[in-house]
Amino acid sequence: RFGFESGRMLISIFTYEHDFTGFFTDLKNFGKKTNIIVFGEKSRKGIEKLQVNDSNISAVYSDFILQEEYDDLLKVCDLNFVRGEDSWARACLSGKPFVWHSYHQENNYQQVKVKAFLEYQKEYFENEKLFSSYSEYLMNFNDRSEGIRDGSALFILENLETIGKYNRKMSDGLIKNCNLIKKLLFFARSF
Repeated sequence: RFGFESGRMLISIFTYEHDFTGFFTDLKNFGKKTNIIVFGEKSRKGIEKLQVNDSNISAVYSDFILQEEYDDLLKVCDLNFVRGEDSWARACLSGKPFVWHSYHQENNYQQVKVKAFLEYQKEYFENEKLFSSYSEYLMNFNDRSEGIRDGSALFILENLETIGKYNRKMSDGLIKNCNLIKKLLFFARSF
């Protein structure tokens, strides 16, 4: 659908306004040929100015697609940047590595949500050092304080397979333990 050359790493980006300079520097240093699909005007503003298309990195800006297609895309991408709660929930279920960009709230209150999610996600990470780096990156990525910059994402790119393994465990746990219909039936039967 997007006309990409096969055999390249695939990344989807759907965020609020964000400075991606550091991430694209890391991506260039990583050196793997990469296709990027960017959704939404807010994501586009942060990436378009970087003029990222070169021999190793190819970015396309897409209109929104059907939800089912987006779900499928999350499952085939090597890394997803997602925003808000709906695409974040779908990323959690995809079992793929992702960076969550939470909706900005007054006084940086979105950090409370990000921290709570990380506390939940922590039980699925076997590598404490990797989780610590991931947690710090995610907290910085969501910090809207003036002067805050993302740390290096190189560790994410270098550990996509491992992070994916941990996220598949999380996805399996969510699917197994969070079936709303089963929980409602159990609740109804308890009366």
